[in-house]
Amino acid sequence: MSSRQPHGQPGAPVWRPPPTPPNKKLPTVAIVLTVVIGVPLLTCGGCLGLGAIGSLISPDDPPESNTTAKPPERKPPGSEDKDEDKGPRPTESQDDGLAAPEPDLTEAKVTALRILRDTETLLRQGKAMEPLRTSAGTGALARCGQLMRERQPKAESLGDESMRLPLAVRANLAATGHAVLCVSCLKDAKDYCQMGEQSLKAGRAALSEM
Repeated sequence: MSSRQPHGQPGAPVWRPPPTPPNKKLPTVAIVLTVVIGVPLLTCGGCLGLGAIGSLISPDDPPESNTTAKPPERKPPGSEDKDEDKGPRPTESQDDGLAAPEPDLTEAKVTALRILRDTETLLRQGKAMEPLRTSAGTGALARCGQLMRERQPKAESLGDESMRLPLAVRANLAATGHAVLCVSCLKDAKDYCQMGEQSLKAGRAALSEM
């Protein structure tokens, strides 16, 4: 039975259409998904919930992890060398059992013999200064001092030159040190001249055998 009353009758209730439920608006996310992937989101009587929308996302896309990457582990100092230092390095020479060749001392021997000749000359000159050393006159002592200042630098230079030679050679040139004192005005200079002559003889003999 309709509740509609004849139009125009006084006191009759006015008929109004029943209220229609408001249209549910599709969420913005749902609209975007519908346009992009073409999946209808409306179902009978409403729209899909957010849970249903989330199910449309591919499971192959894992969520971003909040964990940070761990820094690489550092090995203690020196641990890398323990594994690498196995066996000889390419740059290291191997001991083949052969002795190192002896150095050529020919040139050094020639220099040493020349130093001994010059030393011999100074030793003779030093022995000749003995009368001046033993004289009581002032003139003789002055002459001795003059000759000493001239000859000692020569003897010292021979000693410096011998120090630049190989050890095996310069070990036979001890006479140069004796010559420095042999040409001096010391009272015992004669003794150094004699020791110089002995060293000179021994040095020449040793060099001749090398």
